[in-house]
Amino acid sequence: MKFFYILEISWRNLMSRKIRSAVTISGVIIGITTIVFLTSLGYGIEKMTTTQIASEQALKVLDVNVDESDIVAISEEHLAEIRNINDVAAVHAGIKIAGKVSNGLVKTDVIIKGYSRDFLEVSATDIYKGQQYIDSDENKILISTNALKLMNVDLNDFTSADLEIEALASEVLSPTLTEGKGVPLGNYLVVGVIDDEESPFIVMPVEQIKDDLRVTNYNEVKVVVSDKTKVQEVRSAITKMGFTTAYLGDTITQITTIFVFFRYIIGGFGLIAMLVAILGMFNTLTVSLLERPREIGVLKANNATKKDIFLMFLSEALIISFIGGVLGIASGVASGKLVNFWFNFYALRSGSNPLALFYVPSIFVFLTVAMVSLVGFLTGLYPATRATKIKILDALKYE
Repeated sequence: MKFFYILEISWRNLMSRKIRSAVTISGVIIGITTIVFLTSLGYGIEKMTTTQIASEQALKVLDVNVDESDIVAISEEHLAEIRNINDVAAVHAGIKIAGKVSNGLVKTDVIIKGYSRDFLEVSATDIYKGQQYIDSDENKILISTNALKLMNVDLNDFTSADLEIEALASEVLSPTLTEGKGVPLGNYLVVGVIDDEESPFIVMPVEQIKDDLRVTNYNEVKVVVSDKTKVQEVRSAITKMGFTTAYLGDTITQITTIFVFFRYIIGGFGLIAMLVAILGMFNTLTVSLLERPREIGVLKANNATKKDIFLMFLSEALIISFIGGVLGIASGVASGKLVNFWFNFYALRSGSNPLALFYVPSIFVFLTVAMVSLVGFLTGLYPATRATKIKILDALKYE
């Protein structure tokens, strides 16, 4: 018997019992919808969280740091050695030292950061207002919101702030200077505010700090790797040089691990609904078998093989699971979009930014289809196998 003919018979058998088939398929749809809806919520929250933490470019950047207690700094020779490591695309050095700033009325302690334009670009600095970068030939600085508040400067009037800056020399960075010696750096105009409420700091061109403090070493380095898959190899090479590294990808990995367990938990609730659907499908196929021994006998009398009978019942299970799976996936995706629409509708009305709470990866869709097909196959095995064992005479005598 041809396979397409078997499918046709299976479809007719299902359609001859429309209500029962519809109820069974509805159970599968509800189970798959629940799984897709809850799991896509987990994927969506995970993607939203990781996207806010790091961009694709940020995952190619390694931070090389030197603790204040360390007597070893990063020299030009070290930078050259790092640049020679395979898969390193760029190296940007920076300086971080203690200092003081004054606007004539208030004087406060701050961290002075000497960065180049490239360093700031790689750092993806979050600018609150004003310029994002500064040039080395201008007496201009960026300042954190925390530092402005300490100096009682209005965030909306920061451009009027003209600050006098004094750095405290570090022998590790500037071997020719005395540790802790105050070195005036001059007056600088604030041209941009960095959104940071945690610590008071200013950012100025690294070249100016190097000239004024006679700096020969560095304590911050950004290493840009050509491919994020090569980050661990580059990281290992830098660690062998004796420096500690920090990588944003470590945080992403920790978050991903947490969300994997989260998806398992919420997916478990969906599996409960799916289990009910499986029991309903098994019950439908078993009852269908008990109602059709005469049909099986007639088919066998007309030279239908055990394989044909087996495939006929198995096809019914696969049809139910496939239709239920496809419609369940569509329903789950549509439900997520609908909930997300209403959530963002009320979020926008309250002045909040819209969010994408649901996300369905393509691989998840394929795995769901494969899973529901496997469920249909396993559910149909018992009635299909039992149907092949019915004898012709017993089937024809069945009333």
